[in-house]
Amino acid sequence: MKSQSTKNVSAKNPRAIIEYIITFMFGFRFMLVLIHKCLLMFYFLDFMDFQFRSIQDGKDVARLERFLLSQSLNYPDYEGWVRRSVEETLAGYKQGIMAFSGEFLVGDLIFQPHKELPKTLELKNLRIHPNVKRRGFAYFMLKQAEAQKGYNGIICDVRASQISVVNLLKLLDYKEVFRAPLYNENEEDIVMVKSLKAA
Repeated sequence: MKSQSTKNVSAKNPRAIIEYIITFMFGFRFMLVLIHKCLLMFYFLDFMDFQFRSIQDGKDVARLERFLLSQSLNYPDYEGWVRRSVEETLAGYKQGIMAFSGEFLVGDLIFQPHKELPKTLELKNLRIHPNVKRRGFAYFMLKQAEAQKGYNGIICDVRASQISVVNLLKLLDYKEVFRAPLYNENEEDIVMVKSLKAA
């Protein structure tokens, strides 16, 4: 006895055949995407070979550049900023901490001396790959930046919509100074500071 689904895709019903093929193709594509995401997740989360270190050479800067370009958050002229950051990092003005999972770069924190405020460190970029979030990477790298010698304070700005980052900074005793759209008139940013005198 033939099932109803077999009758629906019989040669007498070409429209049903086409619909069946399309459904199968979309389902197969969905499964491939799901498998790919699972493999990435298991690689990053189960590899458990995490390392942190400062930027060491031009090869590190090139890897950092690729990582930064993959996560723009729609900042205006972001590629131009990355290009300038590469030049300033190679020149030694900007510094950074890199987080690795095996050989893969999965996080960064870039900082520099503030151009106007004396003895103030400015945080310029903090990124964590989605597959390794909630492991304390940002906390650890922020603490390393705060340990830099010769600074009495630290300043940064963060998008108000990035609630998890704002809460992390508050946890580390950063204080909100003001709110304003610094980069995009449709996006509110928060400027935050922390005193390092007690460190």
